[in-house]
Amino acid sequence: MAMSPSGFWLSLAFLGAVIGAGTVTGYLELRPFSIQAQGERERFQNIAGDRLATGLSAYSGRFVLDDCLNAMTSIYGRLQSEARREAVAARCAKLSETLLRRAPTDAYAHLIAAFASRSLGDRDAANRELALSHATGPNELWVAELRFELFEDDLDNLDTQAREAADADMVLLFQHHRGQQALVRRYLAKPASRERISAMVENVPIETREAFLHYLRTAVDERAGQQARGAGG
Repeated sequence: MAMSPSGFWLSLAFLGAVIGAGTVTGYLELRPFSIQAQGERERFQNIAGDRLATGLSAYSGRFVLDDCLNAMTSIYGRLQSEARREAVAARCAKLSETLLRRAPTDAYAHLIAAFASRSLGDRDAANRELALSHATGPNELWVAELRFELFEDDLDNLDTQAREAADADMVLLFQHHRGQQALVRRYLAKPASRERISAMVENVPIETREAFLHYLRTAVDERAGQQARGAGG
């Protein structure tokens, strides 16, 4: 059966709308990738200039969160004026909020929201989001490592729920070789953390304790070797 001229044009218009919608969707999805910068300066400026969108998928959202984390923790970012740092933190708080409306159980987005809130001086929001990050991703090792790195120096400002989350993260780190190595790096680099790590290691299974001590001895020996080579050179 032949299609009438009006039917043809309606079909063409419909296809055009579908293609157009796909083009817009594709643009929104690819935008975080197309403007993602490699350097600390460019990442910071993209966020400060509000040139970063969240995209539509969890994958593109991850790139946005990565850029926020870099902008708030990089050497370049930390050297900026307080006003610029706060502007970036506020923008990252909004970006993570947007992502959390789509995926409320995104532990990484909750973590970025927590760190942005802390950077803005909002301790209540930081504690709440940190606890939510742990609650939504208690066994995501890589997120637990980031929580440990970002908030271990801030224990005195954590409320009861957030502190319990921090303790649980340390227990999780002890259960994995990669986590134990992160604890060793912290132990050597941050003397203030040694008492807490030492107290925790006393309560883990003996095989876990032995693995941690092995990594610690290896790291100490490597450091001593590097110092000896430096002195000899």
